[in-house]
Amino acid sequence: MAKKLKKRSDITINGSTATYTFSHQSLTQGTLIGSFTFKCFLLPSEKLAIGREKRQLLGEFEQLATEGERFLAYALSELKYRVNSSPSFWNQDDQFPGNISEQDIIFKVVDAALYAEALFTEQKSEERKKLLDQALKSAEKLVSEQVEEAEKEQEEDKEADDES
Repeated sequence: MAKKLKKRSDITINGSTATYTFSHQSLTQGTLIGSFTFKCFLLPSEKLAIGREKRQLLGEFEQLATEGERFLAYALSELKYRVNSSPSFWNQDDQFPGNISEQDIIFKVVDAALYAEALFTEQKSEERKKLLDQALKSAEKLVSEQVEEAEKEQEEDKEADDES
């Protein structure tokens, strides 16, 4: 069985979205505080768009990019499609949200977005398991009642045959 994820006090799941309360002491912008709202899952078309965006950011010689550059392109692309709302510091570049000077902030936000997706998936899996357990118990109870009813009818039929 997979290990259960730790709940994080800075991430709250609300239906199919998550709210991430962000607080960070920036090197260039002072204290940054705000909330991000993320999608907890992506549609297939969004996943494909993330891949296109990542390749576009890296350019035609993607294979020459460093591992750090590839991860940065991955993080920015993921966040472009995952972030529903964000604090003002995140939107400094109208063309590309998250295009900010400090990469550690980007990495912190993408970590939270991916963790929120994992929490959401775990939560839905637990809910599914509970529903299946309830359905199984209901089915077992129904079958048990039907067996008892059939046994009772057989017994009544046998008594009726014995009397005649």
